[in-house]
Amino acid sequence: LEQCDQILDSYLEYPLLEVIYPQNAPSSSSSLLDQTAYTQPALFAIEYALAKLWESWGIKPNVVMGHSVGEYVAATIAGVFSLEDGLKLIATRGRLMQQLPPGGEMVSVMISESKAGELIIPYTEKVAIAAINGPESVVISGEAEAIAAIVNKLELDEVKTKRLRVSHAFHSPLMEPMLAEFEAVANQITYHQPKIPLISNVTGTKVDNDIAKANYWVNHIRQPVKFAASMETLQQQGSEVFLEIGAKPILLGMGRQCLPEEVGTWLPSLRPGVDEWQQMLSSLGQLYVQGYQVDWSGFDRDYHHQKVVLPTYPFQRQRYWVETAKGGDETKVISATKLHPLINQKFQSPLSKEIFFESHFSTTTLPFLADHRIYEEVVVPGASHISLLLATASLTLPTTACQLEDILFPQALAIPEQGSRTVQVALTPQNGSYSFQVISFDESLEAQINEPSNDKNKVDSWTVHATGKLATAQGKKSLISPEEVKTRCSQKIESKGVYQYLWDRQIHLGESFRWIEQVWLGEGEVLCQMKVPKTILDAKKYQLHPTLVDSCFQSIITLVLGQSDNNNETFVPFSVEKFTFYNPPQHELLWCYTSGSKDQQSGDKFKADIQLFDQDGQLVAQVTGFEGRKANPETLLMTLEADLSHWFYQINWQTQPLPSTTPSNENQTGKWLVFALTHELTELIGEELQQRGDNCIWVSPGSDYQEIDAQHYQINPTVAEQFQQLLQDNADIKGIVHLWGIHDTSEPVGIKDLETAQELGSGTVLHLVQALIQTGLIHVTPMWLVTQGTQSIFDEAEVVQPQHGSLWGLGRVIPLEHPELSCFRIDLDPKSPVSEAIPSLVDELLSNNYEDQIAIRQGVRYVARLVRQQQHKLSSQQLSIQSEACYLITGGLGALGLQVAQWLVAKGAQHLVLIGRSTPSETARETIEKLEAAGGQVSVLSGDISEEEAAVKIINQIQDSLPPLKGVIHAAGVLDDGLLQNLSWQQFTTVLAPKIAGTWHLHQLTKDLPLDFFACFSSMASLIGSPGQGNYAAANAFMDALAHYRQGKGLPGLSINWGSWATAGMAARVGDEHLSRWHNLGLQPIGFNQGIQALEELLQLAVTQVGVMPINWSRWFEVQTGTTMPMLKDLAPSQSKLSQEGWFIEHLEAVSPEQRRQLLLKEVRLQVAQVLGMSAPEQIDSQVGLFDIGIDSLMLTELRNRLQSSLGCRLSATALFNYANIDDLVDYLARDVLEAINFEELEDASSEELNPTEDLTGLSTDELAALLADELYEGA
Repeated sequence: LEQCDQILDSYLEYPLLEVIYPQNAPSSSSSLLDQTAYTQPALFAIEYALAKLWESWGIKPNVVMGHSVGEYVAATIAGVFSLEDGLKLIATRGRLMQQLPPGGEMVSVMISESKAGELIIPYTEKVAIAAINGPESVVISGEAEAIAAIVNKLELDEVKTKRLRVSHAFHSPLMEPMLAEFEAVANQITYHQPKIPLISNVTGTKVDNDIAKANYWVNHIRQPVKFAASMETLQQQGSEVFLEIGAKPILLGMGRQCLPEEVGTWLPSLRPGVDEWQQMLSSLGQLYVQGYQVDWSGFDRDYHHQKVVLPTYPFQRQRYWVETAKGGDETKVISATKLHPLINQKFQSPLSKEIFFESHFSTTTLPFLADHRIYEEVVVPGASHISLLLATASLTLPTTACQLEDILFPQALAIPEQGSRTVQVALTPQNGSYSFQVISFDESLEAQINEPSNDKNKVDSWTVHATGKLATAQGKKSLISPEEVKTRCSQKIESKGVYQYLWDRQIHLGESFRWIEQVWLGEGEVLCQMKVPKTILDAKKYQLHPTLVDSCFQSIITLVLGQSDNNNETFVPFSVEKFTFYNPPQHELLWCYTSGSKDQQSGDKFKADIQLFDQDGQLVAQVTGFEGRKANPETLLMTLEADLSHWFYQINWQTQPLPSTTPSNENQTGKWLVFALTHELTELIGEELQQRGDNCIWVSPGSDYQEIDAQHYQINPTVAEQFQQLLQDNADIKGIVHLWGIHDTSEPVGIKDLETAQELGSGTVLHLVQALIQTGLIHVTPMWLVTQGTQSIFDEAEVVQPQHGSLWGLGRVIPLEHPELSCFRIDLDPKSPVSEAIPSLVDELLSNNYEDQIAIRQGVRYVARLVRQQQHKLSSQQLSIQSEACYLITGGLGALGLQVAQWLVAKGAQHLVLIGRSTPSETARETIEKLEAAGGQVSVLSGDISEEEAAVKIINQIQDSLPPLKGVIHAAGVLDDGLLQNLSWQQFTTVLAPKIAGTWHLHQLTKDLPLDFFACFSSMASLIGSPGQGNYAAANAFMDALAHYRQGKGLPGLSINWGSWATAGMAARVGDEHLSRWHNLGLQPIGFNQGIQALEELLQLAVTQVGVMPINWSRWFEVQTGTTMPMLKDLAPSQSKLSQEGWFIEHLEAVSPEQRRQLLLKEVRLQVAQVLGMSAPEQIDSQVGLFDIGIDSLMLTELRNRLQSSLGCRLSATALFNYANIDDLVDYLARDVLEAINFEELEDASSEELNPTEDLTGLSTDELAALLADELYEGA
């Protein structure tokens, strides 16, 4: 509404919001609202606002239809014209109608359209049919006298009529005097074909190009509203849910009369007499139960919810065991020890009587799982679920023998290399037996419990892996004579052939899964001799070990060996009719007898029966009706697919009121350094600042450092020393405003423009940060980075200057390395002159600002929030990899590029171009050979894509000798990490080149080609920052902006802000210390299959920039303590006392002076341990050098930030480098930083330790509080 109000300001005499929501003069405002000049814009604004509210909740229309004025809103939603043009039309329409003479009338009559037509024949120059609202509902409109005559005639015929309360006779001949003037305005509007189906009032049918013409809207004023015909069209097109966007549900009532009684769900947005929220929520709830997806994050966007971190008070940590209840107590019971190797605990629901068994599956807790891999992913076999179910049966049923029936394996269970999955078995009683489900969820999602509840798009993290029934065993046991079977199975084969068969199909089984020793093969039957592998030492703890059950299923492979001609296909478990278990095996030697055959009709199924016998021929278990289904590499990969939507993040821009400014008499006046390219811009800011009591100094780029006058300095952007000189000459500044990221609104035209933009942008900001550190001003000098048109708030067309997007990436790293520096970013409206934004900009400069990422659009202030993004609208075209097309991968010879190449070939690509700066390595050559063996034609082109000549040559080669280029994957990049205070501009440009110049060259050379996708492999560093990677964040932020820029041009563009890949990409190029630190931050590596799955999903979604980050946010914020990151506010757990600035000081003050040094030592040691990722801080020797215990410069920066937060102090960027070990650092902190606190150290203080387990009796309240607080943060 505010947006409409602002646009209408130039069309209406009185502000629309004051008319809709009168405050001081309700009577006059009410009379204004009755005037059609205000009624029509008011209706439009309310309906448009309601539509956008529904859209923000994820409710988007499949088709739109309006009624008279409502069609203008429908057309705006459908994209026929912009909001500005729509309001211009409706305001003009209302104004011109208001200027017509009063006196017309409109009457609703209960007759058919044909009868109404006959009735008005004598009055055709004065009266017309205004609307056909139903089969027997028509509105006539015209001169009052003529209308009165018609009504008298109808009343004589006892036809029901109703006069409508209107100001004019709309849709009648009385409207004709305004048509010419309206047409003149309508011709000024820019029209487009509807983006979503739109049903026309004029025709009653779906409309296309006709509505995108001025004369349509002229005719719309005079022609009747064919509402009834429009409703019939909706029904014919299959519409079943009708949501009215309006202040009253009038159209719903009319719509019901047009369709059969049983058709449709009819939902109002608002209803008079009903609370607005109550009505909206009621309709939203009905849409939800109808199956419509609700964007819960959008629903709760304006409300901040936070989970509370527990405990909220310190624990004494004494244990008090409560005895388990006896008898009929059905409360939850958790075992203190594992009940079974596969089961940690058992508990029962007192209401549903369901029984649950829970375990944690990982390669650490169950090492044998690492021996079962599909496409290198650790996958729990379906056989393991059977073993788990047998274990639950042993803890539930009164007998050893049990039977599993109707087992179905709907989804494979993949286990991360690091981390685990929580697995549960749910047993539900059913007439003497149980139904079961085996379900799991990702350990990383447990952190969501501590994340804010405003993320209503919570991930449905549960996955079902097996279903069926469990009961006691039925039937008799049988015996087998192995020697008798051998006489029928005369073909003896080597067991290694079975495992080679599986290995060739990317099913890699280690020793734990290799029970089969010898195989005797017959016609449709096979006998396998099996023995416990040496790696299985605890087989007797299981009813049947998971690897044994799997080996029984493997016996089926021996039957398939001679029946499958396709080297890429195998059969995987799908279902089992019956699995009967009698008793555990008593010997290490076993026999497995299997009979079965391939389905002769489809050939896609293999059915078998299996019997497992002990060494002496006693039946241990039997399988009846095992069904395996054919699987090729693609279907195998699909079985591993999981819901990765909880990894997907996007920036959401939320409206927020302009900040309050501090009056000049309350805030010390001062001068600002304003880096601007023009004197005019500086003058505008200077004038605004002077009105607030401040002034500014203009800094312009030039060849050398020069003080031109007291208000103007010139500086060479490439010379770092000149920035230090500038700050030394102006040490009393109040802040820095960096506007060198604002040129005129022209777009970049060449690589030189980009290079200049980086020098003026990221280069000068780097020099400024370093100068602030060197001059000691970093603690007191806020810095504002101002751009125009680098961020996409409403639509992609806003991004017109992608070259300055890198400033935002760099700006996200600065607060992580230097939280003491207040670094703000603000993006101005590219559709408005900069001069219009100056007041808002100065408001920001002088405000008590918390937000650090801000955008101004149409005078409205927006702030950035990172949110989970789960619901996407599918692109108009599904991803189709074509065999007769070519696909380009830069960085194609690296591990990540080669993995993408393998995926493309698996999807059907036959022509690949791999770009690399050097010749292929041996590993790359081997992979290329495999690609070519799989049918791919691989062209390896050597060249640096960041060099224009090389890029042109590569694209020309493709166009000259290969099929049409249809897809680009830009995965090239380099690293040269370092803290900002140490980085040179050369280190920056090295990293920027492939991401900025390389991406720009690819864009320029392919923008005229009909590409299906243009995907940039960006980094999470540009999305949320990464300490030590300022150059890398800046480089990738340009790619993010360019993707939006391309989309705004109607070109495909996708930028994926990847987290770290497990075995490829940049993660593979950094050392173990970096990987360890990422893990310490809560970042999990992305597996190959997971990354490829995410890539494939994102290429099919209508998204431009998405972060793919498996991350534990609670851990992230725990490590990033001391850093304010408003953009992540909605993902952060609510602050505990320990995360508040200076929280540790009160604990120091609560103990005696002689205890303080020891307490401080313990705190610093703890912080060092957390930075190192160590769980035992007491093991760190406080006299060993910091660098000797593994601290590097990046960790030292993190340690500084943590100490600044806990101690509430400011430490210089180099402070910690000056102290050799923890003892020296503690002495420095006690002596120079915390000098206001008395540290009266005892002689033997270094040997004293506060004992948290000592008797607490007799301690004072302060001492008790200090000890409890000490315990609370210990190990935090």
